[in-house]
Amino acid sequence: MASQYKLDCAYGRNTEINVVPYVQSYLRRLYDDDTLIITKYRNRKSVFDYYVDKYKLLIEIKSRRNTVEDYPTQLVGKNKISWGRTRMKNEDYKCFYFWVLNDKNDPTTKHIYNLEDKEDNEYNYRPIYDLRFKKYSMCAVIPNTELKYLTSFEV
Repeated sequence: MASQYKLDCAYGRNTEINVVPYVQSYLRRLYDDDTLIITKYRNRKSVFDYYVDKYKLLIEIKSRRNTVEDYPTQLVGKNKISWGRTRMKNEDYKCFYFWVLNDKNDPTTKHIYNLEDKEDNEYNYRPIYDLRFKKYSMCAVIPNTELKYLTSFEV
């Protein structure tokens, strides 16, 4: 039987296939550039999922099975916040986090939310136990009220 980690990875990959066009469309509108293309990092150990060199964008997509109503917050690893902020400070990058969450009534509907990190954003951090690595990792706790709803789609 497949481990929960493998199932979660497969769920994330499958969800990303559906989400990337929406993320790209959002960024095209935001930057008023119909030619903007997001590129996937090919290294499995990359800190972020995607990037856009032309505009110095870092993009992380978090696929979750919960709804926005299930928890008052979403999580992002402190390593992602720290690495992204270093790039923001030293190289003028911008960091975008996207969450794909289930609809509370319709299992075929997903909702996309996002947050653009800013250097002055302040986050609370808490340790979360990582079953895969059998250790605690620090995560930023981001209130759902800080997230911007983008769109919904059917799977």
